[in-house]
Amino acid sequence: MIKVKIKMPAPPPDAMVKLKARRTLDGSILVTDHEDIDIVIVPAVNKILAMPKDEMTDDVYETQDRFYKFLSKNGVILLDSVQAGNIYGVMEAMYPPDADGKDHVQIILYTLDKFIKSEEPFFAFHRAYKETELQRLLEPTEEESTELGEVPQEEKKGSLPRKGEIYHSFRGY
Repeated sequence: MIKVKIKMPAPPPDAMVKLKARRTLDGSILVTDHEDIDIVIVPAVNKILAMPKDEMTDDVYETQDRFYKFLSKNGVILLDSVQAGNIYGVMEAMYPPDADGKDHVQIILYTLDKFIKSEEPFFAFHRAYKETELQRLLEPTEEESTELGEVPQEEKKGSLPRKGEIYHSFRGY
């Protein structure tokens, strides 16, 4: 009797994403593709963290808000779990445990890629605007500039007194 075993090749993945990510010493995954925030997936406690890249600003908070709304709409996080983290500027949310046999980290990474791609037009516009504004300030047009001496001098300009003068605005009670 001859037995023949045929090994079937592994099925191809449903989707592939390319992210700037690395695994930390504790097994978390740090994704650094976004311009405003770094995203950390912590599988040990089923958390997703959004940390500011540089400093906490209103723009970063708005990005974190869009991020967690996107994850919520895609069914990745538990919406009622979004809260501030234990470090200034960090927001966190919980995602459900792997109960259905699917690797939730893979689903989260796929959803992160979709979010980052959805943000690219916004940041492209922002970069172009900054470049245009810088160009306008460094090389102004004829209408936006004056030649040296074109603005006449005045004896006193502004609201601060010149050196040696005392500013008298006290009116009493």
